[in-house]
Amino acid sequence: MNKKFWEGLPVNTRTELDKAMKEATDYANEVADKDNEDALKAMKASGKTDFFQPTAAEREALCKLMQPVYEQMGDRVGKDLIATIQKEVATK
Repeated sequence: MNKKFWEGLPVNTRTELDKAMKEATDYANEVADKDNEDALKAMKASGKTDFFQPTAAEREALCKLMQPVYEQMGDRVGKDLIATIQKEVATK
């Protein structure tokens, strides 16, 4: 919905809609995570796919190589999102 319509809604309605959207998003993410885990297990069990697990040194090298991309994309997708991606990648 557009901003004008949203801001025209009563505060209590917006609060309830925000709550419902968060709950729906959390649920959808849980379902997607389970589906992804199940699909990965099935792929591994089939033996038809090779999986590559980079070493810590390879991950570090890739992160360094990605830095110019992060800087270039920061204004486009948001510096907060880039920081979240970098943090997530660094912890794996």
